Amino acid sequence: MCFHRMALALLGTKQGLTAVQQLVLVHLANFADVETGECWPSQALLAERTGLGIATIRRALRALEDGGIIETTHRVGPKGKSTNLVNVYPDFHAESSGNAIALSGRNPGEVAPAGSATYRPQRAMESIKEPIKKKEPPIVPQGDDAKFEEFWKTFPGKRKPSRATALKAFKGAIEKDGVTADYLIDRMRKGHGFLSTDDKYLPSPTVWLNQKRWEGEANPEINSVLNASSAADAFYAELEAELKESGE
Repeated sequence: MCFHRMALALLGTKQGLTAVQQLVLVHLANFADVETGECWPSQALLAERTGLGIATIRRALRALEDGGIIETTHRVGPKGKSTNLVNVYPDFHAESSGNAIALSGRNPGEVAPAGSATYRPQRAMESIKEPIKKKEPPIVPQGDDAKFEEFWKTFPGKRKPSRATALKAFKGAIEKDGVTADYLIDRMRKGHGFLSTDDKYLPSPTVWLNQKRWEGEANPEINSVLNASSAADAFYAELEAELKESGE
């Protein structure tokens, strides 16, 4: 391990590095030769030591190389096996190898006190940060899709094997049977086509729609199931909100 390079790596955030890039850099500095700064850990080893994924390691190495903090040389051995030789802080110069670098918060490139180690970067560090991916805004259901959301969330019982299939059946009932979304929701709430309130005998939304259960007799007792489902949904929604707020 090169202590000078390790000290510079520990100042990563002052060089414009992300936390992930600094973590990878610190481990590279740990492997680096004292004199040359060279090392050759595999990406798999870096992933094991840092706890990061291989793809994340590759992005971090690419960013560090683009910023001039490391240089990578691709090598092929006599048996055809390829490895990467990494030079950590290739522009690093220790004017006095007997003195450790002072962790004073000095930015790279500033004039260092006599007898200390200095780092002279070739490229600007500001360009090393990875682009931030913009999150797409959530799609808000409209029209019959919004009505289906109400139907799906309100439908009694736990047997909801396929939301996509139920949505297709919901739209099919509206288009082919001439009923409205509000009509289907009203008939479902009144228990039409529900022969029992026992959860294991309740139909799935798709079965209820495809078999036109809305044309069946009303079952007022289904309200007890709907109320129980609504109470459970409210409880879990409140629990989820509390967990998010507490950071769990």
